[in-house]
Amino acid sequence: MGASFGLKGGMNMPIDGLVFTAIAQELGRLLKSARVQGVFQPSPHDLILQMRQPGETLRLLISIDPVLARVHLTEEEFENPLSPPPFCLLLRKHLLPGRVVDVRQAPFERVLEIIFEGLDDAGDRTRRRLIAEVMGRHSNVVLVDEEGTILDAMRRVPGDVNRHREVLPNRPYTPPPSQDRLIPSALGPEEFDRLIRLVPSGARPAKVLSERVAGFSPLAGREVVARAGLEPDICRDQLGAGEIEALFRAFSGVVRAVETGSLDPCAIETDEAPEFWILPLQTIAGRSKRFDSMNRLLDWTYRRRAAAERFQRTKKALSSLVDQHLRRVARKSELQRQEVEAAKLAEEYRVAGDLLTSYLHLVPPGTSSVELPNFYDGERPVVIALDPRESPAANAQRYYRKYQKAKKTMEKAKEHLEASLAELEYLESVKTALLLCEAISELEEIEAELEKGGYIEKSLTHERRRKPSARREAPAPLAFTSSDGFRVLVGRNNRQNDLLTMEIAKGDDLWLHTKEIPGAHVIVQTRGKSVPEQTLVEAAMLAAYYSRARDSANVPVDYTFRRHVRKPRGARPGMVIYDHQRTLFVTPDPGLISRLGSAFPDEGPANGPETGTGRP
Repeated sequence: MGASFGLKGGMNMPIDGLVFTAIAQELGRLLKSARVQGVFQPSPHDLILQMRQPGETLRLLISIDPVLARVHLTEEEFENPLSPPPFCLLLRKHLLPGRVVDVRQAPFERVLEIIFEGLDDAGDRTRRRLIAEVMGRHSNVVLVDEEGTILDAMRRVPGDVNRHREVLPNRPYTPPPSQDRLIPSALGPEEFDRLIRLVPSGARPAKVLSERVAGFSPLAGREVVARAGLEPDICRDQLGAGEIEALFRAFSGVVRAVETGSLDPCAIETDEAPEFWILPLQTIAGRSKRFDSMNRLLDWTYRRRAAAERFQRTKKALSSLVDQHLRRVARKSELQRQEVEAAKLAEEYRVAGDLLTSYLHLVPPGTSSVELPNFYDGERPVVIALDPRESPAANAQRYYRKYQKAKKTMEKAKEHLEASLAELEYLESVKTALLLCEAISELEEIEAELEKGGYIEKSLTHERRRKPSARREAPAPLAFTSSDGFRVLVGRNNRQNDLLTMEIAKGDDLWLHTKEIPGAHVIVQTRGKSVPEQTLVEAAMLAAYYSRARDSANVPVDYTFRRHVRKPRGARPGMVIYDHQRTLFVTPDPGLISRLGSAFPDEGPANGPETGTGRP
């Protein structure tokens, strides 16, 4: 039966026992007799051991990050803190100077032991074991002496956290509990046949392998089924002798590849973050990339996974920050609205003063109120409260003073309310830009914008883990070419919108923006030529797609010439006013992006055709 695999996108599977075994084998060859030159801890989760072999320097990365835990050689450079953490100082004390004498791994377990030989305080030779436990959120790095006593750990685990296994200084080191699974190399044809036949009839072989065989993850189980030529959802009761035999051949082929080191490391670039394995993947669709070593595979893959993780973490932090400010400004604007409403009594105070002044002869002294005809309202009687201790004229002046005070209060309240509403509009535009972000560079631009605006403390979310090799240029606006050959530029945040509209665009270029909806500024570079209807519609669809209304239909998009767009003095980034606009209604089309060819702007604008009909 033919297999039907090819899942779109990976599932960010962690390192399984097969991959870890392959890595351990490579590190055993590469690190044997290597001399330790340096120990660094660039972050609470990451440890770097710099070692020297004849003719080359190796950097071993051990990470206990809950999502990105791993061990492999890396070519990436990290920026280290000015003051090394205590665990880093301890490792320097015990591992420098020293050399690697052995690298060990329990069969298919994700625990790596690196044995170092060095000198103790008395100058005698001594050995230390650095144990990397790569187990997701339970990952750890433990330094152990020759007697098996813990010197310290990267993450201390007291008894009240784990009563079965304390990881504390001066405690005996206990390995993590065994998975209690079958060792792959011990499964011959008969044992494998028995394993498959003894499971319930509805069980799937891929799941059986991942749950019962050491080193096999769900991904590895699916890969074995695919290599056997079976359907991915096949169940135990659908397997005959021939299918079980095919499964065993595929299974033993994978195990043999690991044991003999005849691997073909492969990564698949997916829509999210890349997936990887010891052999070419058959169950995940995407562009394949091959590597000549497992260490290079993991280094390449986890750089991208770390970037994706950092992107999501930074986006979430910035979105949360913007939402916090939105709530703050919304509360403030509501109070200001109430002040404006209360200040509307100013007109009543003025009318009362005018009536008292005009009808002083009708106001008896010492009274607490008087009813007078309101000549502003068709002589309708109105009751005016008075202070009986003051004369009618003094009461009139008191109302005039209250009028002047209320008038000033209302003017200030209106001014403050307008500022708050403008700030709400700005923050909504930032929120939209965050929703549409697709790269960490875009998030960094928005972060810089928020820092400049005083909304965020410097480097609140920016990670300084990596050593900057060169100053990164600011991301450029997106560039498209319309069906008629016109160049269309799209801003990806407020700073780019300002750059695009106020600096790049010419007066006779077309400017587009979703009507009263946060979104990108879009420019059609006309070079003085009339814009065809098709280009106008495509540009409007881009404006709708890169807006808060991306998932809506019949989105209103305003368009006008750039010369009719102005930025008020003191306006926030991306905020403009415009006139002479017309409005189109379009529905965003994600397919348009690929058809028009999104790219960074290149040298010079494209030339448009000589004729056309679309214009504001």
